[in-house]
Amino acid sequence: MRVNVAETTHFRVLSDDQIEEILGAALEILERVGVQVNDEETVTLLKEGGARAEGETLVRIPSALVQRALKSAPHRIVLANRDGQRNLVLTRNRIYFGTGSDCPNVIDVYSNKRRPCLFDDVARAAQVVDTLEHIDFFISLGLVSDAPQMTYDRHQFLAMAMKYEEAIDCYLC
Repeated sequence: MRVNVAETTHFRVLSDDQIEEILGAALEILERVGVQVNDEETVTLLKEGGARAEGETLVRIPSALVQRALKSAPHRIVLANRDGQRNLVLTRNRIYFGTGSDCPNVIDVYSNKRRPCLFDDVARAAQVVDTLEHIDFFISLGLVSDAPQMTYDRHQFLAMAMKYEEAIDCYLC
């Protein structure tokens, strides 16, 4: 698949000063007001990192902790396709095009009627996207309704990640 790497004209909605103002306000809210964290393990990790917990779920996160986390984030992330080719470099001013995601229903291509999305629909959509020269990535067409509700996401990923024939064979096993 060819990747559309476009160094584009720079479009900005906010100035650097406005961005700094928003960041400053967010840091102040996290430190003074806090945030509700409903996962015990996450609260523990935040406390170990220097946050202050009040009660079981309210956590106040010092701005220094947030700044340290931001500095530790990578400046670029490289994604590979199903064949292992590292072809999407997520970094500043690179633009890629892909599909939308997670529709609960689809229009059946044979009956032209609306129905719940199936594993086969997601697998076929992945197959179509593979042939489209100007589409760089695929996000699942829909929510797989013919899989167990507690594990549908794994089936959905299977439909996207494997070649069509392999996915169908694996799903039917």
